[in-house]
Amino acid sequence: MTARRARLDDPDPATFDDCFQEPSRIHGMLLIAADDDDVVKEEAERWETLLSFGGIKVVGREIGFAYLNADGEGIEHFGYMDGRSQPLMLTQDVVADAHKDGVPPKPGGGFDWIWDPQFKLDQALTPDPGGAHEGVSCGSYFVFRKLEQDVRRFKDQESETSPGSLADVLGLPVPGDPLEDERERAGAMVVGRYEDGTPFAAPHVPAKGSPPAAKAINNFDFSGDPQGALCPFRAHIRKSNPRGDSLRLGATLDEERSHIMARRGITYGLRDQDPATKAFRDRPSGGVGLLFMAHMADIASQFEFTQAAWVNNGGFVDPSAGLDPVIGQGVNGPGQTDWPDGYGAPNAGQMDFALCVHLKGGEYFFAPSKSFLTTL
Repeated sequence: MTARRARLDDPDPATFDDCFQEPSRIHGMLLIAADDDDVVKEEAERWETLLSFGGIKVVGREIGFAYLNADGEGIEHFGYMDGRSQPLMLTQDVVADAHKDGVPPKPGGGFDWIWDPQFKLDQALTPDPGGAHEGVSCGSYFVFRKLEQDVRRFKDQESETSPGSLADVLGLPVPGDPLEDERERAGAMVVGRYEDGTPFAAPHVPAKGSPPAAKAINNFDFSGDPQGALCPFRAHIRKSNPRGDSLRLGATLDEERSHIMARRGITYGLRDQDPATKAFRDRPSGGVGLLFMAHMADIASQFEFTQAAWVNNGGFVDPSAGLDPVIGQGVNGPGQTDWPDGYGAPNAGQMDFALCVHLKGGEYFFAPSKSFLTTL
């Protein structure tokens, strides 16, 4: 991954965690996951012992934890529901998603989607040359990136009680006002969803505060918001999954969808969570973040394209768009930190969120087929 630093606009590897500063030391990655923390620890110790017998040394270890909100949905460290929009490749997952979003069936079969979450398997899988069955054995390219989150800085800039936040700049109701919940709109503009997963996108999406089953829908696009007045062009979920925005630049919907990855990230770092509300009670400046992981068939046309052409491209899909405020790398240009609010905030805000997430290292891997692994 370090060799692709220029295309990704990544920082100097000298700023990475020690184990990522010399990529030549990394030859593989073992991912261990379970619902029980003790099982993970036991398996990690067992595998480290087994690998040592073959002369393999563990140069780094990352430990992830899942945090859930009051609805039982996974959240990241800024407090927002995470992982709702995923490419679905199994029929049962597509059917479940349609039922969850209340998508009506079509007379001839299938569902009447606004945004179709169904993708072909070859979006994530590619033939494994080391597999035992030619044309059947498949693997997947795998991208791993450690993203450290400065929670204090983000929340100070977003909509919390700190003076000078985006909510204050927009002129949204102050803390203590009967309408102070409107301050949450500032964060929703940045992420593209409210903390509970409600999309900040278009008039047809459910109102914030709807029942859990109706809130975090995935069946929407941005066709009702062509000027980015309701959901800013730079909002994280719009930058990283444009849902048809690319068509205005000459791309087809199939071309745009071909860049989508199957993401499997998990949070790392310990937090203090209220046992009743599941809200985070601390605001660390470091030591917490996201272990970004994604499977794909082609790193260049999926992860690297998404990062370079969308996320880090200040002119996508509009010259004023700026960087993705959550995972973008680089520097915003003039006029690319403005936050106009189409929902009626008194003022247009200006705030740069570019320093809230820091890349601490990562690498590219290939996850081989099961038939290849059995030959080891």
